[in-house]
Amino acid sequence: MRQWCIVNPGDEGELRLVEAAIPEPPPASVRVRTAAIGVNRADVLQLRGLYPAPEGAPADVPGLEFSGVIAAVGEGVSRWRVGDRVMGLVPGGAYSESLVVPAAECLPVPEGMDLVIAAAVPEPFLTAWRALDQVLALRAGECVVVRPGTAAVGQAAAQLARWMGAHVIATSRNSQRLAQIEPEPDCWRLTEGDDAERSQVLADLGRDGADALLDMLGGGGAMRFGLRLLRPGGRYVGLGLMAGAKEELSLARLLGHGLSLAFMTMRRMPPEQRVRLIWDAEHRLWPALDRGDLVPAACSVYPFERAPDALEQLRAGGPPGRVLLRPAED
Repeated sequence: MRQWCIVNPGDEGELRLVEAAIPEPPPASVRVRTAAIGVNRADVLQLRGLYPAPEGAPADVPGLEFSGVIAAVGEGVSRWRVGDRVMGLVPGGAYSESLVVPAAECLPVPEGMDLVIAAAVPEPFLTAWRALDQVLALRAGECVVVRPGTAAVGQAAAQLARWMGAHVIATSRNSQRLAQIEPEPDCWRLTEGDDAERSQVLADLGRDGADALLDMLGGGGAMRFGLRLLRPGGRYVGLGLMAGAKEELSLARLLGHGLSLAFMTMRRMPPEQRVRLIWDAEHRLWPALDRGDLVPAACSVYPFERAPDALEQLRAGGPPGRVLLRPAED
C-alpha cells in the first residue's frame, strides 16, 4: 500500500509518497481500506512540526479521520464484518491506503450517505458534539456563539446547536465566506468586529449576552472580544488558536462575571474517553445523520496523489467546507 510521510517537519517540511506493508489487524481491531481521508488544519501544523502526534500514533504519517470498507477483522471482533462501511477518528496515520483501527472506535456510515463524503463527518461532528454537549452542556433555548462559523467544526456546531434547540450566532470576518456556505442557515450573521457590531449583536439577542461561546480563534485579542459577548455566568470552550496563541485577560472580570473557561483537544483524548464519545454520538447523533437532519459540509475531493495540493488549499483558506483525499478504487 501507499502512504504519505512527513519529511523534515518544520518550515521546510514536505510530504513524500512511500510504499509500506499492508498492516494486519491485532485482536479487537479491524483493517480498513480507505475510501477517503479528511484533511485538517492539524495536518498542516504537523507538517510544520508544531503538532506532534501523541504517543502510539505514527510520528510521520498525518491524518485524523477516514471513511472506508473493512478489509480484515482481528480476533475477538464480533460487530464488524469484511465489507462493512465505516468511518472514524484516529490520532494519526490516516494518510494511508489502508489503516488499522480499534473496532470499538469505528462508526457505521449511514445507509444513504456517500462513502467518500462520509470522511467529512467524524472530526467536525464529534468535536462539535463533545464541545456543545459534554463541555458546554448546551440546553434548548440558550444562545451559543460559534467562531468562526465558516470552519468545518463551526458549520457542524451551528447545525448541532440548532438541532439541540439553541439559538446560534455564527461569526466570520468574511461575509463572502459566510454566503458560500450551503445550506445557509437563517441564523448565521456577520458579527466579528468592533464594539458597534457587538452592541448590535446584543440588541438582536434581546438579552445581556450569549450563554455559551465555542471558539476556535484563540488569542491575539479575539478571545477578549468573544468573552464580551457572554452574559454573566456564561461558558466558554476553546478549540483552537487560529488568531494566536497568547491573550491577556482580566481575571477580575472573569471572576466578577462568573465566567467559566474550558479548553479541549480531540487528538490526545485517552482511548477509553474516545470510545465513550463514539458510543454516545452513534446512539444520539447518527440517527439524525441518517435522516438528513445533519449534513456534512460541502467537499473538495483531491486524488490521493495530490495530498500536497490539498494541504495547500486548506492552508491558503479556500472556499469554506471540507477537503478530502480519495485513494484510487481497486
